[in-house]
Amino acid sequence: MLGVIEFRPGYYIYTGRAKKNLAQRVTRHRQKEKKLRWHVDYLLVKGDVIDVLIYPGRLDECGLNAGLYKELRKPEWVAGFGSSDCRCRSHLIYSESKPVYDKKAVSG
Repeated sequence: MLGVIEFRPGYYIYTGRAKKNLAQRVTRHRQKEKKLRWHVDYLLVKGDVIDVLIYPGRLDECGLNAGLYKELRKPEWVAGFGSSDCRCRSHLIYSESKPVYDKKAVSG
């Protein structure tokens, strides 16, 4: 259990993996009215999805997450968010400014 997190104004990048039903998951995450089930659902109560990047065939969400973090300017981890089933610090990265990154660099 994460407890209460105060989401500051800014941009958040969430890294997740879907082995199946990817289109349905993305559609669900974009909906405002839904049962709150996953960590990202609680974030999206306060924010909107701007972009969705899909890396077909890549199931290494932890490696992708680490690559994204390295590409961002002044990133911050949101401790424990979305990473309850791995050893990552987080699968949610905060950035005060809109993230700009090299998609090829993080897609491996």
